[in-house]
Amino acid sequence: MSPLRQSDIRACPVCGKMVHRPDERHTLFHCRNYLLKQLYQEASPSRRASLQERVDSLNERLSLKGQNLIDT
Repeated sequence: MSPLRQSDIRACPVCGKMVHRPDERHTLFHCRNYLLKQLYQEASPSRRASLQERVDSLNERLSLKGQNLIDT
């Protein structure tokens, strides 16, 4: 692959996950699951609080209330 060719792998603006756009579907539900997985693995209280705010924001946008992963 030529270094001058633009890559189709980009960071999602909502969750930051690296997504290969042509081959990988990525919706707000995927973002929520990705952030929840990070939240469950995080040990730092300040980082957990930041992730929790982002999950709560997505829950509000998606009209969800729980903290469980959703099948996508």
